[in-house]
Order: sequence, then C-alpha cells, then structure tokens
Amino acid sequence: MSLVQSVEHVVTRFHAKVSTRPPEDASDEKTLAFEQAIRRAGHRGLDRIEVMLRDGEIVSSGRVKSYYLKQLAQEAVRSPAIGLQIRNNVRVEL
Repeated sequence: MSLVQSVEHVVTRFHAKVSTRPPEDASDEKTLAFEQAIRRAGHRGLDRIEVMLRDGEIVSSGRVKSYYLKQLAQEAVRSPAIGLQIRNNVRVEL
C-alpha cells in the first residue's frame, strides 16, 4: 500500500476533511502525511491546523483553544518528522 493510499484510508476512517488532490512532488506528499498525522490525533479542536514543509522544517499554523491542543498538534507530527525541525506556529485563543 502506497503512502497516498494509506493516507486516503485514514481520511475515510476518521471522516476528516482533507484535500484529495494528488501530490505534485515528494514535498506535497510529505505535507499531506503530516496533515494526516494531526487528523489521526482524533481531536476536533485540531480541525483548523495546517502543516507545510518549508526550508527543511515542518511548520504548523492555525488556532486552537488550549495549550494542550497546541502540544497535541506538535506531538502528532513528531513521529513522521524524523530528521526535520518542527516549528509550532499554532496560536492559542483562550
């Protein structure tokens, strides 16, 4: 099963709303995998988190309602981020 097929399976399983556009290159495929890692965390509060691969680091952005959710988003991408820096630009709106 390819990475794209695995991601599509996860989307179907968790009913996440994620772009189904085919990846144009390896960077797009990795970005999609990081977004799916956040969706797999299974918390609705992470719905508005976006993840990009930029200049050799993973950059997450968006808004959440607690520091717990900000940390959850960061930890969700840690495992697939082997060898990459993680920049957590998620904002907490209390």
